[in-house]
Amino acid sequence: MKEIVFATSLTDRTLSFFVKQVELQGFRLKCHTAPVEEIFLKQARELAFDVAEFSLSSYIIMKSRGYSSLTAIPVFPSRSFRHSNIYVRADSSLESFSDLVEKRFGFPEYQMTAAVWVRALLREEGGISNDQIKWFTYRDERIPIKAPVTRGSAPDVFSGLLTNEVDAVFSARRPPAEIFSLDGKGGKIRRLLKDPWGAEKNYFLKTKIFPIMHVITIKSELLNKAPNLAKELFDLFCEAKKQAISNVLETAYLSSILPWSVKEAEETIALMGDDYWPYGLKKNAHTIKKFMEYMQKDGLIDSPLSLDELFHASTLDT
Repeated sequence: MKEIVFATSLTDRTLSFFVKQVELQGFRLKCHTAPVEEIFLKQARELAFDVAEFSLSSYIIMKSRGYSSLTAIPVFPSRSFRHSNIYVRADSSLESFSDLVEKRFGFPEYQMTAAVWVRALLREEGGISNDQIKWFTYRDERIPIKAPVTRGSAPDVFSGLLTNEVDAVFSARRPPAEIFSLDGKGGKIRRLLKDPWGAEKNYFLKTKIFPIMHVITIKSELLNKAPNLAKELFDLFCEAKKQAISNVLETAYLSSILPWSVKEAEETIALMGDDYWPYGLKKNAHTIKKFMEYMQKDGLIDSPLSLDELFHASTLDT
């Protein structure tokens, strides 16, 4: 039985693979977890994994350049609204997206998927064009790109913010506790928006978009030998997600350490519908196409790709 190495973050959407509640017929699935930045870098530069969670933006950049060694299936293990991930210094006068005009803004990388969504937010909700902000980045791009950025001299975005190299930053990862309290209300830095959670809900109600961050990729060489694998994996991911939603709604025990997680789940369903984290193309085509429009505006791709250029043929009707 052939072994397939699957690299992903360990979440409730992927847990079923790790505990073998879902299994792939005819293959032995070896699950590997690591920080997603590490997974992305190894997959982009070394093709280190047979199946891997991967940056949506980096994948589209690669496909736009004719790269054919990876093929995606429309499974999106990471999605996130990003209003709540923009930070300023605690004593800053900045309180809105429009306040960022002509300011200095730091990202870890320019090409990261979340950065594409954030620049779109600043354009569409803040009325700020890309050339009205001075962009800084704080680590090497995983795929070489030409970008209108200055490489920050600080070791990371938060150091750049605290040393006044930049006025605001985005970080997918939570700031360290020594500069941002666990309750989110104290420390040397704060969130830009006073009510980012309300802003994120309003964004969804207005756009019907739940931003996609990551996608599942498979080595094309493997799919050439086992073309049914793409759809079989897609179906397993759907089953794993179904189990995750069932678990979070369970009241006999809490699947999360959060005491009111069931309330949050029910409120999410009321706002976003039963299938609030959709897989497949029928429910995600609009979001993916809009994202590629944003990538084009950022200069990351020359033009949007068709969905059949991005996803395996067996999953186009999902």
